[in-house]
Amino acid sequence: LLLTGIALGIPRKLTDWAGFFVDGLSATSDGGRVVFQKWTSHHAIYVAELRARNTKMTVLKKLTLTAANNFPTTWTSDSKTVIFASDRNGHWGIYKQDWNSDSADMVLSTEGYPYARVSPDGKWIIYYVQRSSRLTPVRLMRIPVTGGTPQLILTAPVVEYRCARAPAMMCAFDENSSDGKRRVFRGFDPVNGNTWKLATFDTEPNAAYSWDLSPDSTRIAITKIGSHHIYLLALNGPGRREITWSGSSGSGNWSGFDWSSDGTGLFVGHRSSFRTSLYFIALNGTVHLLWNPKSYFQTYGVPSPDGKDIALDAQEIDSNMWAVENLESR
Repeated sequence: LLLTGIALGIPRKLTDWAGFFVDGLSATSDGGRVVFQKWTSHHAIYVAELRARNTKMTVLKKLTLTAANNFPTTWTSDSKTVIFASDRNGHWGIYKQDWNSDSADMVLSTEGYPYARVSPDGKWIIYYVQRSSRLTPVRLMRIPVTGGTPQLILTAPVVEYRCARAPAMMCAFDENSSDGKRRVFRGFDPVNGNTWKLATFDTEPNAAYSWDLSPDSTRIAITKIGSHHIYLLALNGPGRREITWSGSSGSGNWSGFDWSSDGTGLFVGHRSSFRTSLYFIALNGTVHLLWNPKSYFQTYGVPSPDGKDIALDAQEIDSNMWAVENLESR
């Protein structure tokens, strides 16, 4: 429930609390006092080293130190710098930060949340800005990793897009078929904007799906969010493989779906009932729990191109208890 100070009838000095969350409301029998918990959240980025073929992580190091929303999306091709979306300056933008640094550099200011990836050759940040409807065509853009003037790649009804890594030189995006029963995957050239059909996948009406392009561009992994099935679509010939895994899903939701850099599995974030977990799911269906913190609401992991490190999203919570007295006198 999202409330404002006015809706609670709390003192004037608190009425500028727009956008906070309130729960745990409790009132005295005479109605003269109300106690409640007020909390806010923001997203921070952490970095850890991957060990034992992606099945273990070292202790996390906090990368972003601002109380803003920071979402890791990719790395530079040299695996030294995390590229992320942030609203730290009061509006959204694309930033980059060396994983050993305490400060970030803004690459581009945007009008909404930017989805950003790096081209296979490592020269471009490819992005589009979140729109109000998935039916609205997307202007897929590119900008040099070093910064500069944005350039249009193509306009299409893109749902999501991903890029492989050199020596593979392909990116891909998906779109819904006209009858809404299939997801159509198309390759595209991030320089000249040419597109071509890669594969199709039958989908359920109104179901949500996640997918990712393998680093070598030979496979697409796709899953219905919340299921225990991952499908691997071969792009260099006919064939589809299914991976069934056992793990925690239940009533929760997935918050990330990213191939490992060596192509041996996927990093999957899961959230439910104020808990979050990060798993590595190997292609044989073996599940490895990497992180299961008690004080975060959401996480997902984006591995570095060299596979040595991983950048993690962590939704942090700040909360306090408040009491409001003498409500009848207001």
